[in-house]
Amino acid sequence: MTANPHRGEVTIEIAGRTRTLRPTMGAMVAIEQAFGDGLVPVVERYLARKLTLRETAIIVREGLVAAGESPTPELKAVMEHVFEAGPAKMAAPITRFLGNMLNGGQSPAEGNEPAATES
Repeated sequence: MTANPHRGEVTIEIAGRTRTLRPTMGAMVAIEQAFGDGLVPVVERYLARKLTLRETAIIVREGLVAAGESPTPELKAVMEHVFEAGPAKMAAPITRFLGNMLNGGQSPAEGNEPAATES
């Protein structure tokens, strides 16, 4: 699947394949439920590099599920793939994914366009 930047989708290299993370309300709710906290504190912890491998894999898995990955990836498998890919190498796309989710599922550049005004 090719990522659609207008939907805030982000590509990520995992398990030898280019895959898509889609920032949706469902993914956001699933991440919040898994962490027992709102998305902003989760993002703050991520940016401070305070998430575990398991927690990082939860974020990736929920993005994959939202993008329609089927069957739903097992968390343990995603953890292995994140570890093998190198969590540091995945930081940029995961950060974009989280930022897009905080911006209503679109990239900040898309969401910050000025509204048209009538004369």
